[in-house]
Amino acid sequence: MTVKECYALFEGDYEGVLGRLLDEARIRRFLFKFLEDENFSVLMTAMRDQDVKAAFLAAHTLKGLCANLGFTRLQGAADALTEELRAGEWKDFSALQQQMEQAYEEVASALNRFREEGESS
Repeated sequence: MTVKECYALFEGDYEGVLGRLLDEARIRRFLFKFLEDENFSVLMTAMRDQDVKAAFLAAHTLKGLCANLGFTRLQGAADALTEELRAGEWKDFSALQQQMEQAYEEVASALNRFREEGESS
């Protein structure tokens, strides 16, 4: 699987990330670092604990990471959740949290598959 094919699995912005990071070797490094990033688990813990401040910070950080890496759908979910959390008051975020979880799983699944299968030309 190529980097471009990996991005196609989750409808990511391959051309955009290639324009920002300039080569596929750099993109690969950042993709694998994303899998190690703890912000998603921090976000889920904060959501479970109804910790608006921690949830906002994690969602905002994920939004930025996703923007830089071209994870369009996940960025959109993180952006929507970030904006709702910005008010600083807890409410029912379950629909936004579900969108975030689904988008994250889609990206993580594709990245794990890419890592396991290795890269082909």
